[in-house]
Amino acid sequence: MSLWLCASVALLSAASVAGAAPAGQSAVISPRITIEGQPDYTDLGRFAQFFKDKGLVGQDLAIALWQQLCDTERGIYHFNQIFDTAEDDYALGNSRDALKNMNVHNHGFCGIQGPVLEGVFEAAGFTARSFSVPSWAHVATEVWYDDAWHYFDLDLRGALLRKDGVIASAEEAATDETLWTEPATLPEPSFPKLRRRRTGYEKFSAQPLDLQYHWSMSGWTTDHVLRPGESLTRWWRNRGGRWHHHPSYTGWMRDLLEKQPRGIKPNNAEFSVWGVGSALFRYTPDLTSATRDVEAGAYAMQNLKTTADGLTTAEKGAGAVTFRVLSPYITAPIMDDLDEPDNVNLNRDAATVMIDATGPVRAELSTDAGRTWLDLGTLKNRARLDLTRHVRGTYTYMIRLKIDGEPGQVVIKSLETRTWGQIAPISIPQLHKGTNKVHLAVGDPRGGATRLLPVLPDLGDPDDIAKYNIDIDGTYTPEDVKQRVRGTAVVPVKAPPGCSIEWLSVGGMFQALRGEQAPKVANKMAIATSPAGPWRTVYDATGQVPTWNNHWHYAMDVTAPLDEPAPAVWVRYTGDPGVNAIRIYAHYRDPRPVNQGTVRVTHTYDIADQRVIKTVEVPAGGGSYTIDCPAEPTNVSLELAVPHAKVGGADVAGK
Repeated sequence: MSLWLCASVALLSAASVAGAAPAGQSAVISPRITIEGQPDYTDLGRFAQFFKDKGLVGQDLAIALWQQLCDTERGIYHFNQIFDTAEDDYALGNSRDALKNMNVHNHGFCGIQGPVLEGVFEAAGFTARSFSVPSWAHVATEVWYDDAWHYFDLDLRGALLRKDGVIASAEEAATDETLWTEPATLPEPSFPKLRRRRTGYEKFSAQPLDLQYHWSMSGWTTDHVLRPGESLTRWWRNRGGRWHHHPSYTGWMRDLLEKQPRGIKPNNAEFSVWGVGSALFRYTPDLTSATRDVEAGAYAMQNLKTTADGLTTAEKGAGAVTFRVLSPYITAPIMDDLDEPDNVNLNRDAATVMIDATGPVRAELSTDAGRTWLDLGTLKNRARLDLTRHVRGTYTYMIRLKIDGEPGQVVIKSLETRTWGQIAPISIPQLHKGTNKVHLAVGDPRGGATRLLPVLPDLGDPDDIAKYNIDIDGTYTPEDVKQRVRGTAVVPVKAPPGCSIEWLSVGGMFQALRGEQAPKVANKMAIATSPAGPWRTVYDATGQVPTWNNHWHYAMDVTAPLDEPAPAVWVRYTGDPGVNAIRIYAHYRDPRPVNQGTVRVTHTYDIADQRVIKTVEVPAGGGSYTIDCPAEPTNVSLELAVPHAKVGGADVAGK
């Protein structure tokens, strides 16, 4: 393959950025690239709005959303269950967060796909539910519009059209055989793997359907921070055989994983052109006084200062600096041993740290936001320490570097961290033939410059109850996944020192009652900026669970903005009849400047046998540019990089 390198770097302005271009370089909050004419996968609201902006409503909107997720290039495929937390229960452990699965996993099975489509429909303003077909061991989705329910199947990829042109309901699918055997013109796809169409009717009609109230989850976001000296590269194709592996992937799944290219891929190959892709966060801050990289990028620092040579103690004694890694993509190693996932000799390189120093540097690691620390010992100089055994399957961790002595006695000259993640290729915007209008935007889902602080205790682990300082008043039975807490559980959520929480997503898994008992469910969530209150209720289930509910479990997540930013928030869960899992995503404001300077964007793609590398620099507050492709390209990678924050350097306009 020949190499065609577009080496010129253009600086592009953005008319939409108010005011004069800011001087200097700062961290950039949640940068995202979109391409005109393609939906934005980084936020469910923006994703749904893309189709609503086309003027689609009702059935047309529902069909468009469903077809997008059935698409071979932009959809989700069938593989198996997704366990990416400590939970391994079918109801509590599987990831049914549509946004997360569209950005991280790209796959699922019917028990995931039904609620995922439910979540997408709800983001578009519909009421939706998943349901199971017991005799088929299958789960699908219904959406409510035009005063009726309508059945859409993401896993089997089909829908049934009545002769009047309306998508049929699940009840109609179970009572009208002709919907299956004598279909009218159907929307595509139309159950491509259903060899005998009458099978659908037989399975639907064999037993009553189980209707599931609110199995979709939300709250997870694609939020991250790129600091000066940090880059994020995303590849559509897997790099080196990396994926988030689970011990339950055995039998036919194991055979499929080992099939080239190794890794997670659809068991129906024609359902998707993708497997899972790879993402790399590479952080190489300049530790010298020639930049403000440490000032802009460190999570915390005690008794250290930057010098012309690097980081050293400010005064005689011990000093430490902490850096936080925050990725939207679950940390995934090279998987060469599927029998022993914890074999660190073969399953490796999920994350590494390397330093260059003039003396001993001790390192500590935290995967719970600094609540506990693991001593990694003294780092070998200029040797890459593999952190896989500690961080595999996580989304965030902290590294703390510690030195001791007189100023200048020990100097940390350089640092590099590499963190590999699993990414859903459908979430990466693709270049196509012609003129591609590309946009860089920044900010959290509410348009602010906040940073993400996940608080995700395992409610089934009493040690986590203590570690997260959760105060339970009532009955606590951690082994009972159906009713762990009956009473209240109060969770403190504290921003880093000097920062303030602006809003939260608070959610969890709750016990439900069925049938005529359902209206008695009274689970609640409330927030306060003091442990003594006053409390503001943000969710009250009283009268909300419908009588058609057939299950003991449901999920609920709500967005809770604060009236005024606060350094800490307390979240009170009321289990009535029960709360079984807790998830909180706090969004806090850091007082350091953000979204100043530039972001360097690099598109790598192939046209025929030529490799094209196109790099542009865009104002960190947002901007637009175009890329012309004379023929259909094969997209290879997309990189976002933030330059070093040079002291006295040129401003964003290059002056």
